[in-house]
Amino acid sequence: MNQEIFSTCLNLLFENFWIVKTTQPEEYRLIKRYRKELDIELRKRFGLSLLVRPQFIQLFRRPFHLQEWMGIEDFKDVMDYVLLMHAMAYIEEQETNAYFLLNELIESIERDLPEDYHLEWTNYLHRKSLVRVLKKLIDLAILEVIQGEIELFEQNEDRNILYTITTQSRYLLGKTPDAFVKYEDFGDFWQEIQNNQLEDSNQALFTQLMCEPVLYRNAENEQDFIRLRNYQSVFARFVEEKTDYQFELTKDVAMFTLDKRDSSRDIFPSRKVLDEILVQLQTVLFDQEQQVDTYGVGLFTMSQWQLAAEKLKQDYQSFWSKEYKELKISELANRLLERAQEFQMVKVIDEVIYLQPVLTRMVAKMEDKRDEK
Repeated sequence: MNQEIFSTCLNLLFENFWIVKTTQPEEYRLIKRYRKELDIELRKRFGLSLLVRPQFIQLFRRPFHLQEWMGIEDFKDVMDYVLLMHAMAYIEEQETNAYFLLNELIESIERDLPEDYHLEWTNYLHRKSLVRVLKKLIDLAILEVIQGEIELFEQNEDRNILYTITTQSRYLLGKTPDAFVKYEDFGDFWQEIQNNQLEDSNQALFTQLMCEPVLYRNAENEQDFIRLRNYQSVFARFVEEKTDYQFELTKDVAMFTLDKRDSSRDIFPSRKVLDEILVQLQTVLFDQEQQVDTYGVGLFTMSQWQLAAEKLKQDYQSFWSKEYKELKISELANRLLERAQEFQMVKVIDEVIYLQPVLTRMVAKMEDKRDEK
């Protein structure tokens, strides 16, 4: 297995929750063909193992630290997650390949939902929440639609939609150290998960670097950054020989980077116009003097962020599409802030924006060549 094939397989495994044979047949066959070599490297480098089934292949991993960006992109509200867990509780009670009507799932949710949550299916927003959950389960190949259209429930409460349950449904939530009902709360569950995490520090760091956009030095992980510096050549050699990444390590930042954009991966900057504008904002911030703490973190108020967005628009809007040119400063500032949060460039706590060290690592110098002859 050469470097290109290994890199392709590695990206498929880390960028997808799983590879389902019916929806990604070529990718499934590729990984299965090299499963033995992949499994050896994944165990050695990441402490992870492949799960290979006739229906799918998965590299199951859990986060080391819970962060906001780890949520499901299409979900809009806490209710979405509540309904997802209740839907999975119902699904796991059924046999694989069993059929059920949407109405049966709804009755189960109504019966088991805590009193704190009041559902009213005549409410469009409540129906829309369940629709998002069902679409996600279909997208994950947990459910298949046999008859009916979920959009009809969204529009008029039509519950005559028939689903079947796939084999993958048994693997979505992963194994837990104990039954969920034995934990007093999520904190107890998460503590036990942490107790069962990798003990090999290098494996844990390799996994974090592959799964997270960036690692920042802080008071809790000083030892990790000492280890990264001590083993810098080991990390760099692996990514250079086995992948198309580069390993970047500075005093406060560690990350795997690419020297070109790749639409098959969730990277920054992507080809989205908003990412281009965020890079331009980084240039505006870079040109301003910033006071930072011991870990390279700067502070901004919301009003300062808006002023930066205003300066950005003055300097760069001639390069933008009509959509972004017409945005109000407040709307532009909010969109940029949300996108920056997704890639851990900023943290927002109590209306204070914490500018992370990576925010000023990338700048753009735009040249206007439209008038050149």
